[in-house]
Order: sequence, then C-alpha cells, then structure tokens
Amino acid sequence: MAERNIHVLHIVSSLEGGGIERQLQYLVNNLPDRFRCTIVYLKEPQTGDVAITPSLQSRVQLIRISRCCKWDIIGVVRSTAAIIREHDPDVIHLWFPPVATLPAAFLAFPKRISTVSAQRRSLRYRGKISAWFTDRLCYFQHVLSTRIAANFPPSAEPFLYRWLFRHKAGAVIPNGVDVAASAEPKNDFRIGQTCTLWFVGRIVKQKRVDILLKSVIALRREGLNLNLVICGNESDKRISAELRELAEEYDCSGAVTFLGYREDWHHLVTKDDVFVLPSVSEGMPNVLFEAMLLKMPCIATCMPEIGHWVCDEREALLVKPGSVEELCEAIRKAVKSESLRRSIAEKGAELSAQFTVEHMVKQYDQLYHALAERNKV
Repeated sequence: MAERNIHVLHIVSSLEGGGIERQLQYLVNNLPDRFRCTIVYLKEPQTGDVAITPSLQSRVQLIRISRCCKWDIIGVVRSTAAIIREHDPDVIHLWFPPVATLPAAFLAFPKRISTVSAQRRSLRYRGKISAWFTDRLCYFQHVLSTRIAANFPPSAEPFLYRWLFRHKAGAVIPNGVDVAASAEPKNDFRIGQTCTLWFVGRIVKQKRVDILLKSVIALRREGLNLNLVICGNESDKRISAELRELAEEYDCSGAVTFLGYREDWHHLVTKDDVFVLPSVSEGMPNVLFEAMLLKMPCIATCMPEIGHWVCDEREALLVKPGSVEELCEAIRKAVKSESLRRSIAEKGAELSAQFTVEHMVKQYDQLYHALAERNKV
C-alpha cells in the first residue's frame, strides 16, 4: 500500500539567510514527494521583503504574515489561525523564535494537531532579561507541543528542559552539511608571511565579532601578520559601524575586509586560512561544520552545543566564550604549528562528513511520519 501524503506547516520568523533558514531550506527541498510543505514566515516591520530569499523548490508554498509592529501578537494569532484552518496540516513544525511560533502552538493544541517544537540553541541563562523572557516562552511552547526536536543533546541544559525533552520523547537531529556545495579549498598548508582569519555569519551581538577583531589587533601589535575577513549579512548596522571604527582606531582597516553576504565563500578560502567562530550563543553552527568540511583549521568557542560534537585540539581549537586572551592563544597556536593545523583540519573534515543532509532529512521524515500516524489513532 502506498504511503500517505503528509502536509507539514513550517512556522519561522523570517527567511533571511541564517542557520535555521538554511536547514529549513535543505529539509523542504529534499523531503520525498509525499510531503507537501508550506512555510509561514513573518514580514519584518519597516524592512520590506527579506534580504535573502532561499532557493526553494516550486512545490514549497510560501505564506508571509504582515505585522504592523514587532509585537503585533494579535495580528499574528489571527493570521496564523486562518492559515491553520485553510491548510489543515498533518504536522506543524515550530522553528524559532516564540513570537512567531508560540501562537501556532496554542492554536494547534486544542485541535490536537501534532506539533514539533524546535530547540536550536541553549536555554542556559545568558545574563540578559530579554533572553530569559524568550527562554520562558520556549518552555511554554515545548509544554504545548507533541515532540521536541533539537540539534544538540540536552545533557548540559537546565533540569526543566531535560525533563521536558524526556517526557516529550525528544529527538536529537544534527544539522545537515551540504557536502555538494562545498568546494575543495585552494593550496596546501603553507602559511607564509600573512595568515588570513575568516569569520562567516550574520553580524549580530551574540556572534561577538568584536572579540575576534580585538584579538587580531592585539596579535598584530605583537608582530603577527594577520588579516581578517568578515563575511556575512550586516544584520546589526550599529555593530558593523563599531567594528569598522575599531579597526580604523588601531590602524588595522587595511587588514580587515568586510565582504558582506557571500553565498560562495566556500570558493574564496584556502587551506592556509583559519576559520574562527567567536560566538557566545549558538546551537549547532552550520558554518563551523562547513568550514571543517573544507579542511580549514577551525577555532571556536567551547559551548556544550559545540563541545558535544567537537573535542579541543582534535577537530578544532576550543576557547572560553568572550575571552580575548584565550582566543589570542589559540590563534598563536594555529599560526605557529603546521602539524596542529593539518591534524585538526583532517579530523574536523572526518567529523563534518558524518552530518549529511540526507541523514538529517531521513530523521525528520521518520518523525513527521510517526506524528501523522499518531493523528489517525
């Protein structure tokens, strides 16, 4: 007997090219034809259309919800309710953040529509009231949902989340790395007079590009000849301006390149380059594992979401989040030891090759199928 068709309604804040959006794109484009996918996203106020629209197959339907302001909760609830009534999905996948997804969780619960609640970053307290509030909303969403799907294990998370994860039969589904899109870097491990460090990602506060830039400034003053390439969408214009001012203040503007968003960054790097991810908040960062797949030596902050997959001085060099001193020391190590760079690059590539898009899609296929069958009971 042929397998039944399954309609999955995905709820996400925007389609701008971040990690969640990249994984959503991989997922809906590679699910079997028996899945019908609809993506509902919020139109950001005063920004018009999203800056980066993902390349989606024609069978994927996009629905945009407009808001009169950032906290137009009533408008989001009304629009989401109308969409759920019209499309009558088998499964609703709640991505992030709660301002977009929580209304759908409340609406789906009394209708007994199966829901998947995504957890894409740590719920550990990060010292900000706004983050604490958002985390509380995530807990409410998990309570209302049928299952939880996270891209990292819950072992280092708060007790309540670990309890919910077990109670909801949570699934750990690692991100998929697009192996086919990754180009083989040029050259070999021959760092000469100049070493180029790469940061790739959105320029926002939690990425802490300022820590990386301060480390480069400090090491250049020691005599290390370093260049820094910052490649990413300048989502926070204020932070971007501050980074440029900092580079100019210390006469480093010639050594720092702002590329903006480049989808083809994989084709621009070489094996001589070192990839650095100085974030203080991440889930399972796509870009880190893409860099590993390119056989780039990598330096990243040591958070449980990264540390579960990556071992220090095996697949990457790991440093304390927010520490200029530790990041400087890791860069020194990477620049001065060719054997270390070669070792972590090769081990990192072996690790990253395990996280295929096919494996990620297969796990979500099984999860959606189980939830759709649950609706029939």
